[in-house]
Amino acid sequence: MNAFDKSTIHIVIPAVPALVLRSAGQSDLEFLRQWKNEQKQFFFHQEEITQEQQLNWYESFIERPYDLMLMVEFEHRLFGCMGIRWQENHWDIYNVILGLQEFGGRGLMGHAFAAMLDFAGSLKAGPISLQVLKHNPAVKWYLKQGFEITETHDSFFFMIFQPQPTKRACP
Repeated sequence: MNAFDKSTIHIVIPAVPALVLRSAGQSDLEFLRQWKNEQKQFFFHQEEITQEQQLNWYESFIERPYDLMLMVEFEHRLFGCMGIRWQENHWDIYNVILGLQEFGGRGLMGHAFAAMLDFAGSLKAGPISLQVLKHNPAVKWYLKQGFEITETHDSFFFMIFQPQPTKRACP
């Protein structure tokens, strides 16, 4: 893989031009920390994250070139985040968080998520997977986004992205 500057990612979603995915920066750390702490019951790490822990995460995160944390904005208003990282031979999804519930149910996170998957695929082709706790309401959302449960464990599901074939218009 060729190196690239992950700090300059800025993706405008064509279907919704006011929707943008951009690289997470140090100024976003408090949003990430608050959102993760507010919804910690839905994540594997369920302890409160301190400011120092968040900063330590960020300092190691910026050293990993194919670990992307993207902030989601609509009409210049930050409302969510999503991460994807290359691990050995596949992409792993993590920390998909709708930070402001008022933006839910509008399809915005779905559009942003699809754009993130496309972007990651343009960097490196490979399978895309995730692990999600069984009680996380996002399980249904991931199924809607094209993921399939391939393994069931005591407390979580392992899911793999199954891209839907492009529908072609009849001539």
